[in-house]
Amino acid sequence: MLAAVSLICTALACAASPEPAPKQAGWSNTGAMTAARAEHTAALLPSGQVLVAGGLDHLGGGDAGEWTCLSTSDLYDPAMGTWADAGSMLGPRCTWDLLPISKGPYAGKVMVGGGISAYVESYWLNGAWWWAHRILSTTELFDPTTGTWSPGPPLLKHSIAFIQLADGKLLAVGSFVAGTDSPPTSEVQLLDVSAPEPAWRFVQPMNDARVGPALVLLDDGEVLAVGGWATHTADSLSPAAERYDPVNDRWTRAAPPPTKRWHPVVIKLPSGDVLFTAGCYASDSCDDPAFLRPEPSAEAWIYEPARDVWRPTSPMNYPRAYANGTLLDSGKVLVASGNWKRISDGGHVDYYPAPAPEIFDPITETWSTTDPMPHYVERAGAMVTLQSGAVLFTGGYVNYIGDTGPVIPGADLATSEAQIFREGQ
Repeated sequence: MLAAVSLICTALACAASPEPAPKQAGWSNTGAMTAARAEHTAALLPSGQVLVAGGLDHLGGGDAGEWTCLSTSDLYDPAMGTWADAGSMLGPRCTWDLLPISKGPYAGKVMVGGGISAYVESYWLNGAWWWAHRILSTTELFDPTTGTWSPGPPLLKHSIAFIQLADGKLLAVGSFVAGTDSPPTSEVQLLDVSAPEPAWRFVQPMNDARVGPALVLLDDGEVLAVGGWATHTADSLSPAAERYDPVNDRWTRAAPPPTKRWHPVVIKLPSGDVLFTAGCYASDSCDDPAFLRPEPSAEAWIYEPARDVWRPTSPMNYPRAYANGTLLDSGKVLVASGNWKRISDGGHVDYYPAPAPEIFDPITETWSTTDPMPHYVERAGAMVTLQSGAVLFTGGYVNYIGDTGPVIPGADLATSEAQIFREGQ
């Protein structure tokens, strides 16, 4: 009987015991998920466990050029260092956000909203390659006590960018005209999770149409939205930044970042300022190196909300596209994964994983590298900070033979490997 109870508690989100004290700092392996996945997301549950859901298991190929996202999910128990199947969502989803809810009728559950169900073959338009997407307007709820997924309140428009406000309400920022690849809009939706029957409603739209902006919750409760995809052109990125005041339901223009970026790392620092780094200068240069566009960026900037200004800070050691970043307990920022462009002697261009993760110290405003990750990850992994302060990094696309072998350009397969980073003293 005890064995049966233990198995159930592992498969579901029962309260996890505190993670054991780490033996040494740096990177280490921590088992493997039940499925290889990239372009997924992860969230820390109140129990201390981590929910990982959706994503793709490869990039490229498939029937008629369609790449269907995964519907599976996993639970990680940091106390045991083990993974368990958390069941399947109601449909495939490359997920952008998992949002734990602490109040209202959904209290204790985790919501996943919008996202993409499939990528369809690329096409050429206005001087650039584009990917056709099947975009979702549905949401789902995961119940850790039962280990089951159920429908959540549907969005009013298709969206891929979400953030949780200081009072627990959910905001969906930017949308698409239709459920397939279509122009973006400025529409914004809000879900009051404390309502007896939560339902999405439109709030004040942004000043500019965009989808997929980087979103940061500022210390004053406002939301900073930076960049995003704005048009079906080769120069497709939004150059603008805006701030949303949820108390007055108002968007105001903020100082624009010094440069446009696709998939930047944007992290709020303990001071309340915002670090802005990594990413690409054009949306297609992140995905297709053949265009010889500018390389992924190593530049870094800091946004000061109190003065509404951007200022340069020290660049990273390596340029990175599709990198992941998180705030450490020390107040420093860990940036890991990401690919960078290298041009061979023959002029052939391919993407390679950045050689090592690195850490930004906001006091000295300098970067230092860590030891390499046990498994090369080119891009599109998911990162979450555990209750112990360690960082869990899951999945992502890999380009390698073996764990540390030579890089194979173009071998875009996802991995099931999970890795832990523990900060030194």
